Amino acid sequence: MPVLLRRLLWGFASVLIGVPLLYLLVALVLGSIPVNPDFRTTPSGYTVFVRTNGVHVTLLLPADSPYTTWRRDFPLSDLRGLEQPQPYIAFGWGDRDFMAETPRWSDIKPLTALRAISGLGQGAMHIEYVPRPQPGDAIALRLTPAQFGPLAAYVRSSFARDEKGRPIRLDVRPYGASDAFYLARVNYSPWMTCNEWSRRALAAGRVRVPLWSPFDKAILWQLREFK
Repeated sequence: MPVLLRRLLWGFASVLIGVPLLYLLVALVLGSIPVNPDFRTTPSGYTVFVRTNGVHVTLLLPADSPYTTWRRDFPLSDLRGLEQPQPYIAFGWGDRDFMAETPRWSDIKPLTALRAISGLGQGAMHIEYVPRPQPGDAIALRLTPAQFGPLAAYVRSSFARDEKGRPIRLDVRPYGASDAFYLARVNYSPWMTCNEWSRRALAAGRVRVPLWSPFDKAILWQLREFK
């Protein structure tokens, strides 16, 4: 093999291995640095939940509050049907095609994942009306109105809206009877992942979170005392 070709292959292999390792190292370092380190839950206020499926963090916010218009934004006509009203809405953000084609992590396709990482696809918000989580199923955080308001505002600002100010529902098959997909304002990228979206939302509410968190582990670690 010619020396030049061998050097090129060695350089390509080094980049292929080195870039992911550098990414993981930066995530580890920034994930250990807390933002809002003095955060404490309040005796009374709005209870929000942080839930993970082992990879992806979802935020559960009250369906009704003076700071939100969730029930008007996400009417029952957008859903297949609910057996009864639910007190919470689960919010998740990510790449439209990835979320639509990956209802379970076992359904991941390499091409879909690469397209999401590229940032070329549409961003999407996934919402689901859910009951209040059982103890141990999610991390409960009680926020003051001054904390909950900005958090809810960040979530609201993530939705693209039509000329009437309504979230734009996507023609994507939902996972069940109580969820739907909507167009998001930002696209997915290696720097802005689904977990980083959740981190930024919590940071807006002055909750203790890491400085950057492309994965769920750093968020959960920073909230470990509230489990």
